[in-house]
Parts: sequence; structure tokens; C-alpha cells
Amino acid sequence: MTSLGLETVGRALLWEAETRRLRAQFLASAGAAHGDVEAELDRAIAVARRQGARMLEVRADTTLLGHELRRGRAGRVVEVREHVGSLLSELAEAPDTLEVREAASLLARA
Repeated sequence: MTSLGLETVGRALLWEAETRRLRAQFLASAGAAHGDVEAELDRAIAVARRQGARMLEVRADTTLLGHELRRGRAGRVVEVREHVGSLLSELAEAPDTLEVREAASLLARA
């Protein structure tokens, strides 16, 4: 495999969490089963955690929280809300980003 091939694979893996999050949103908008959407978001979160990509983890968790709020699953909402809150606390020194603002806004509604 050439160097260019390895770089391309590396970039694709770098964005795996975001790709999975977007796929979950697509599945939800296409009317897929809630379990399939939730599973894809759980995979996105796991990948982001494994990579130490905190902002991608915030994005995936925020998307999951919104999904669970729309479904009305109180127990899962509490679990995800706590995790998003914990992430935001860890990122208190982070710059004011769209991800952080969206997560904080959703937490206020949850």
C-alpha cells in the first residue's frame, strides 16, 4: 500500500465517529428503527472515546440526547444527560464552540 493510501485510511478513521453520528441522523430521518439509530450513536460515542476526540464525543452524545428526548425514554435521557453534563464540565476551559452551545442548550431542555 502506498503512503497516500495509508494517509487516506488514517483520515477516514479520524472521522469515523462523526460519520457514524451522521449515519444515525440519516437513519432516523429515513424512519429506521430506534434501536438501529441508538446503536449507531452508541458506536459513534465509543469511537470518539477510544480516540480521545472529546468534541466528537460531545456531538454524538448531544445527538443521542436529542434522539432520546424525542422518543420520551426518561431513563435513557437521564443517563445521557448526566454524561453530557460530565463532558461539559471536563471541557469547561474549552473555547465557546457550536458543539458546547448546542449541548448546553439541550441540557437546559432535558
